[in-house]
Amino acid sequence: MFCEHKAIRWKKVSAKKARQTFVIEERSQGLIDPEENFPEEPSHYFVATGDVVIDGPIGFGAEDDDDATVYVIDGDLTVRGPLSATQGDFYGVLLVTGSVTCEDFESMWDGQVVIGGGLTVSRLMVTNLGDAGVLVVRGRVSAGTWLEISGRGSIDLSGPAKGRMLRGPGEDFPEWSTGRDEDGNPLDPDEDDAPHYMFDASTASDASTALRPEFIEDGEIDADALRDAIREGRPVLR
Repeated sequence: MFCEHKAIRWKKVSAKKARQTFVIEERSQGLIDPEENFPEEPSHYFVATGDVVIDGPIGFGAEDDDDATVYVIDGDLTVRGPLSATQGDFYGVLLVTGSVTCEDFESMWDGQVVIGGGLTVSRLMVTNLGDAGVLVVRGRVSAGTWLEISGRGSIDLSGPAKGRMLRGPGEDFPEWSTGRDEDGNPLDPDEDDAPHYMFDASTASDASTALRPEFIEDGEIDADALRDAIREGRPVLR
């Protein structure tokens, strides 16, 4: 299953009712459409009602077609430890209607996360999304350090993130990742087909100067090793 942590009590809710209540298309700024996101339109969502406070590490991610639906935490999510939202090939969506707080956060490959409130990461936040990956945060984003590796995926924030910014060495980030066009004018997401705000690569430092040497291989970040270290609570930064 998408997440089997015993502290989260998922309840099946018919997709028709859940779509009317949570409207994932609007909450994801149009980046997720259930009719297109899943191999077939799901018959139900999974919903956990109320705030969730759990010890990490905890992972959210689809393992097969049966997991391809929306998982809703209708409240705040607090993780005392690492929070992972990584998946590949199969798409499950984590929607938290409130805010998310954790010590470390990583979302890679095809991870799809929508947060209605803020995202607060006390230590390290890592994003390494593929083209199908989504991270939408409607509140404030704050991280001790945010490392954006790939320059891909759809990251849509309501405003600039706070914290130390690192970027993958040698990666080409799209011009609109700064939220401005080539003349320095603010982009209009509705007209320029760009996020409200993404990771600002122009303010970020090369991650190879901050990561421990074991996570750099041939001038590139070893994302798998980095992910494993975060989940195991091992140090990543120098």
